[in-house]
Amino acid sequence: LQEELQTLGLEATCFTDIKALLERAERDRADGALRAVVAAGGDGTVGLLANEISADTPLAVLPLGTENLLARALGLQPENAAQVIHQGTCLRLDAGEVNGRLFLLMFSCGLDADVVQRLHARRRGHISHWSYLRPILAAIRSYRYPELRVYFEPTVESEPVTREIAARWVFLNNLPIYALRIPIVPNAVGTDGALDLCTFRRGSLPAALWYLLGVLLRRHQRWQDCTTARVKTIRVESDQPVAFQLDGDPGGHLPVRIQVLPQRITLLVPGAATSPS
Repeated sequence: LQEELQTLGLEATCFTDIKALLERAERDRADGALRAVVAAGGDGTVGLLANEISADTPLAVLPLGTENLLARALGLQPENAAQVIHQGTCLRLDAGEVNGRLFLLMFSCGLDADVVQRLHARRRGHISHWSYLRPILAAIRSYRYPELRVYFEPTVESEPVTREIAARWVFLNNLPIYALRIPIVPNAVGTDGALDLCTFRRGSLPAALWYLLGVLLRRHQRWQDCTTARVKTIRVESDQPVAFQLDGDPGGHLPVRIQVLPQRITLLVPGAATSPS
């Protein structure tokens, strides 16, 4: 990528130290010489930079991770990265904030977040899809589906009314994408100033398989034990230790308060794209 950018007339410098990268990026931005900061990696690398750079600093992606969900949503590939950096359009993307940490794709707590935490605890270097097999089997055997209390104000209400629901699974998406293209929140829009909530009430392995089938058939949002809403703030609590994940990485444990930050990130995207899908 560095060589391709140089042939397009752009000076490119590679960094592995984020502190040095941020210092150089800030200096170049102040001088008007910065085209973009490029995240070469997966969604975790993108999230690392998104949490450090300013809202006005353009962020580009060279997708090299396991899932590359953000890149997939934006139509980014390793083959077109140089052209996007050279001639791409700036898209102002919303972000979610959890305890001072940003996420661009999703927040969740439940069985999937437990799997992410287990994987992180045993991770040694790069991973593949097969790396999730043992954590998934371990979580299926031991996860107890603790009850989660969810408090939120739907954006469609004429007057703010806080709703409280009980759930065993909570998904909160900024973009309509999840691992393996599972359409849990298919209507989320990353530029609408809101986050899309989806919760499931029952907690068991049979319920999990039933929910998965409903999601794959795109029928789950019609079910009575599935709650969906567009929100700007949300609070999730539990009486037991429950892990949560952000963009596929472990985020910590409940309780959390989440809010949307409209137009928090500037992304370089192909052509004249106006909204990721």
